[in-house]
Amino acid sequence: MRPLRFPLTLSRRLAVVLALQATAVGLLATGALGTSQQSPQSATPQISAAVSVDNDVSAPLADLPAPAAVTPPAPPELERRTPALASPQVRDRAVQLAVPSSNVPATSASFDGLSLASLTSRSLPPDTVGDVGPTQYVQAVNGGFAVFSKTGDNLTGPIDDSSFWSGLTGCQVSVTRGLVDPMLNYDQFADRWVYAVLSYDRPNQPAPFGPSYICIAVSTTGDATGTWNRYSFLSGDSPLGDVMTDYPKLGVWPDGYYLSFNDFDNQWPHDFVGTGAMVLDRAAMLNGTSAQSQFLDLRGVSGLSGGSMLPADADGAAAPPAGSPNYYVEAVDDPTDVNDQLGVWTFHVDWAYPGNSKFENPQALHVSGFNGLGHSVPQPGTSIQLDGLADDRMMNRNQYRNFGAYETLVTNLTVDNGSGGNAPRWFELRNASGWNVTQDSTFAPTALNRWLGSAAMDGAGDIALGYAAGDAATATGLRYTGRLAGDPLNTMQAEATLIAGGGSQTDPANGQRWGDYSQMTVDPSDDCTFWYTGEYYAATANADWHTRIGSFRFPGCVTSSGPTYTVVPAVSGTLREGQTVTTTAGTWSPAPTTTSYQWRRCDSNGVSCYDIPGATASTYVEQPADAGYRLRSKVTVTAGASTSSIISAVTGTVLPLAPVNSVAPSITGTAQVAQTLTAVTGTWSTYAGAPNVFTYQWQRCSPGCAAIPGATNSSYMLAGADAGATIRLNVTATTIGGATSALSAATASVALPPAPTNVVAPRVTGNAQVNQILTAQIGTWTGVAPITYTYQWQTCSAAGTNCTAISAEIGATYRVTSADTGSRLRVTVTASNSGGASSVNTTVTAAVVPLAPTNVVAPALAGTAVVGSALTTSDGTWNGSGPITYAYQWQLCNPGCGDIAGATSNRLDLTSSVAGGSVRVVVTATNGGGSTAVTTGTSAVVTGASSGGTAGGGTTGGTTTGGGTTGGGTTGGGTTGGGTTGGGTTGGTSGGGSTGGGGGGGGGAGSPDLAVSGFASTTSAVPGEDVTFAL
Repeated sequence: MRPLRFPLTLSRRLAVVLALQATAVGLLATGALGTSQQSPQSATPQISAAVSVDNDVSAPLADLPAPAAVTPPAPPELERRTPALASPQVRDRAVQLAVPSSNVPATSASFDGLSLASLTSRSLPPDTVGDVGPTQYVQAVNGGFAVFSKTGDNLTGPIDDSSFWSGLTGCQVSVTRGLVDPMLNYDQFADRWVYAVLSYDRPNQPAPFGPSYICIAVSTTGDATGTWNRYSFLSGDSPLGDVMTDYPKLGVWPDGYYLSFNDFDNQWPHDFVGTGAMVLDRAAMLNGTSAQSQFLDLRGVSGLSGGSMLPADADGAAAPPAGSPNYYVEAVDDPTDVNDQLGVWTFHVDWAYPGNSKFENPQALHVSGFNGLGHSVPQPGTSIQLDGLADDRMMNRNQYRNFGAYETLVTNLTVDNGSGGNAPRWFELRNASGWNVTQDSTFAPTALNRWLGSAAMDGAGDIALGYAAGDAATATGLRYTGRLAGDPLNTMQAEATLIAGGGSQTDPANGQRWGDYSQMTVDPSDDCTFWYTGEYYAATANADWHTRIGSFRFPGCVTSSGPTYTVVPAVSGTLREGQTVTTTAGTWSPAPTTTSYQWRRCDSNGVSCYDIPGATASTYVEQPADAGYRLRSKVTVTAGASTSSIISAVTGTVLPLAPVNSVAPSITGTAQVAQTLTAVTGTWSTYAGAPNVFTYQWQRCSPGCAAIPGATNSSYMLAGADAGATIRLNVTATTIGGATSALSAATASVALPPAPTNVVAPRVTGNAQVNQILTAQIGTWTGVAPITYTYQWQTCSAAGTNCTAISAEIGATYRVTSADTGSRLRVTVTASNSGGASSVNTTVTAAVVPLAPTNVVAPALAGTAVVGSALTTSDGTWNGSGPITYAYQWQLCNPGCGDIAGATSNRLDLTSSVAGGSVRVVVTATNGGGSTAVTTGTSAVVTGASSGGTAGGGTTGGTTTGGGTTGGGTTGGGTTGGGTTGGGTTGGTSGGGSTGGGGGGGGGAGSPDLAVSGFASTTSAVPGEDVTFAL
């Protein structure tokens, strides 16, 4: 991680440069910057020895947990507080401005790696790294990594860091802890992969940083898709004050995994304090046991003030000499350009006695003058410029090789190209009896910006250099160049393009961030093929980086004294069990005197391979064990006393034979409609690669057999159409080798299903009364569908016996008739399907009752409404089944109507209790079906009888005041005073009139029975008020 670091402007850096020149001159005076063969300089670093904080074994990559649902903090924006000691006036003294006519080889493989969009954890920039093994390429970026085949197949998909490091102390992503700065190396000496990241803790400013960790994993085998030994180590724990170990770089060495750092103070404002180095116990980590670490705080050590040094990373079949220290390299840019140097430092670890570990500067090698103060890189179509990281920073990697007679280190940094841009300065150092600069050159054939370089040497001594390339007119892409071991020193061939840039990066906040590095490695399978990876944009976007992986090889690469192949062996033939494949021997120089073969069986990815015993001819008959696997041939040739080997490309997948049936399929189950038949697949040949896949087709035979449409499952429910037929089954077994079908024997003839069975009895709903509708409820039945239902209504005796069918009543409903009166009813429900019919009777209803009587002619009153008379009522005329009985209830209405107690016959004798009101009668007709009541009309107002008989006490007397209740009522017009004579026309009118009625002048011939004094008040609310009666 060089997190969100923006390039210093020229004026700012110059100001710092001038301020530091005096310090640099002082260093020169004391010899701190050294000469090409300076005597060793011993440093006194502060060593912190520890053991791993945590370690475990991961799950295989395919079984890792899901990425964490948490967003880690943005990486801290650290800037190295001691800028490069560079002089902008000095022109590069070793720049290569022209290239020879020879061109570097074209790519043999080129494919996209990870991209920003492919990851859950996303960062800008990607910090792309990657390395190659015998059969796999592993690439890592900020956020995760992936395993690829050498043809570009992504074998794992993106492996998110939060998923891979989950559960390991110090390495779990959280809201304050993030994982950045990936390192990815193939450990050729152990056939293992090494993956590491920096774990940083960043609370809100100005809080101090939490502890830093190096999270590092070593694969348990050479297959990177498998399990990994995971470790976490504290990486900034110093007695001089804890630091954040930024910008880590990793090197593989026999006695340890070595790292370098730029150290920043954990305390705000997090100043750069110096360089750090660390070594981890490789032997323990390969075994998965707890491992030691030693961290060196190198702050204040003379010659290391600039930071960004690199540990040696060993390549090649020959390991460093036993006991050799690891070699660190750092650039020293003399601001006066008198003594630009590469400082070579040795780190010797003593695991038994950490106090004996040493970090020394045996040599400071003079190199051609360079200007380490580079430039930002313009882009097409935007004002945002990319950070060139041209600040005396050694660029990934510092590659080591052991050629026996001498050792080499190949590395580079970015410098000013002399034309206002950047260019890679690359170096080859050799150690025969001390380190010397063998090659030292800046590749700048044009003014185009070239930066973020990575260099490596193959086993033949050829060198390749990859880098980012772009300017204001050229979108940044990836290019590479190289040289043969025999080319003129300090020269590279004409460059080639790995992938052209498709657009610019325009993120307004972090658009300057690019890189921060790339990685060039060498394929251990031939020690000749270079593999390179880096960043590019496919189209202009704020933030949408892509990465590319490519390989190329110098055709003349020879890595041993044995024959050299020019054409790789090739395998041909049909890839199927029992067939024969053939391998060519390839083409070799010189021609081999002997050739031998070894066939190898590989997994489905073509990655994990092993020798097939006895398969040592140029031809091979594919075995059942090969099915589902892929093949390679290994050809070994000799010429004289020398031997060489090469492995062919992997074949496609070997197909097995189509499955062979040895026991026929069969059918289980009952051959009856609605029953389910089940397939038994039988016995088939199989192979280890994958199980057989079975498909099914049921057939109906009557007598010929035909497929039953849609009947393709492993079971089949017999339908009505199957009745009387037989059923058989066609089973097809399929593998990648083909398909084979086999038939079962036929079943017995399919029987009809059983008739439906009643589970819940039918019932009748509704009222058993004449003219009501009864409904049959079918109840619940089981049986083979479709089931149909029929009905037969029956009439039964009053006791519910002797039931007989009612003619034509076969529906689900029945209207009760008068003929049913007194009988009980039921219905027979019959359920039928293709297997037969079943009938069930409902329970009988209650006895049928008739309809209640209905009135046709209303009852009527007869008689005179006069006290002493009687009123009678007729019954009226009624319809209904007999017998009908009648009941009566007389009511007095004055004005509301109410029952007259005891008045329940068809005659009412009128008494004085009803005088002044009207009467009516409620006639109720009742039969077995119920009762109906009808009310007559009301009578006239009942009046009292007077002496004038009918006239005086009747209509006239009863409607006048004098003939009212008091004056012509009970006493004056009654039985005595209102008789035939006294109550006649004269007495009624005169005596019962306004004069006062009664005896005074109109009471008839006899003496008056009642004397009245006073008059009824015309305002009284009560009749008779103020009237006095006396005998």
